[in-house]
Amino acid sequence: MASSLCKLFPLLWSNSLPNSALCSPNLSKASDLIKSLHAVDAAFVGKCTELRDIVLFLEPKEVTPTVMRKYPTLPWTNIWRGVFHRILDRKYVDFQFRLSHRVLFVGELLKKWGIGKGKCAVCGFVTESISHVFWDCRRAYNCLSWVGRIVRDVGGTRVIFNSNLFLYGSPDSCFPKAVFARLWFVFCAAKFFLWKARCKYVADGKYIPDTEIINSIKYDIKTRVEADFHRLSAEKFKKIWVQGSSFVFINNEKCLTFSTALS
Repeated sequence: MASSLCKLFPLLWSNSLPNSALCSPNLSKASDLIKSLHAVDAAFVGKCTELRDIVLFLEPKEVTPTVMRKYPTLPWTNIWRGVFHRILDRKYVDFQFRLSHRVLFVGELLKKWGIGKGKCAVCGFVTESISHVFWDCRRAYNCLSWVGRIVRDVGGTRVIFNSNLFLYGSPDSCFPKAVFARLWFVFCAAKFFLWKARCKYVADGKYIPDTEIINSIKYDIKTRVEADFHRLSAEKFKKIWVQGSSFVFINNEKCLTFSTALS
């Protein structure tokens, strides 16, 4: 089973080697590889449902992914549930799978893939890791502060916004199901654009300002919400985006508004 998964998704499955066909030196520079890693191409979109079925089918006794063996204490039930959460767009499913599975980066792999030197390009001396890039790096501070505002608006001041909640969606028990889904979409959007900014800096030396990153996150969230507002029934839209605590509001059943953090 594991070998067949490697063939289907050479960059998605953590047992795959960095020198697989897609990671070969034929890609002339880091930016080419970054584009290939992040493009939600037709091939992946076509396999997305199949990938979901494969992962949900797996039993630990049959095959345990490398990352699960290496980090056995992580809340894997929550992590896999978050990866394939229904609220996520396909690009976020792809991204969150890579992040949760440690395929996107762990310093050594990045060096082998040619995306950076294994050290944080912003902090300089710190080994690059998921927790560093998205939580500890000074590059993430302003973005996390903004996300924290939304968490407090939706969950109240008693909610503890920590790295496990942001990175893996755990624990989610302190939120009603629909409320957590909205926050999870925000978390994934924030991580996605933080990662894109990181790649742009490493590949091209272009430093994207924090305000631009946050505005990109806002735009993506609002675009998705507005699209759902027009394509879904009023009842379904309210269930997904409005009922309970939310950063989305409907005035007079016609006008869509957002909380201050998103305006």
